[in-house]
Amino acid sequence: MRRLTLTATVAVLLAAGPALAGQEGETRLYGPSGEYQGRATPDAANPRQKSLYGPHGEYRGRAMVDDQGNARVYDQHGKYIGRTTGGRMTDPKK
Repeated sequence: MRRLTLTATVAVLLAAGPALAGQEGETRLYGPSGEYQGRATPDAANPRQKSLYGPHGEYRGRAMVDDQGNARVYDQHGKYIGRTTGGRMTDPKK
């Protein structure tokens, strides 16, 4: 369930990225009820990658974005969670 929540949160992040932008490229993530879910920060070594952190600052994973805006999401152990395509979230890999 947490993986699906993380994937859904990243889908919202990518769709509303510029509107949610914080300081120095950091993006704050909020759930459907407005509760703080964490943040996404750009990786200095790879501008197409964002590191994902939970509400208490714990590392949750990363999102890799390609030129078309599609993202692949991985958990903190590098396991593939799911992807977004054209603003739509696909079913996570089982």
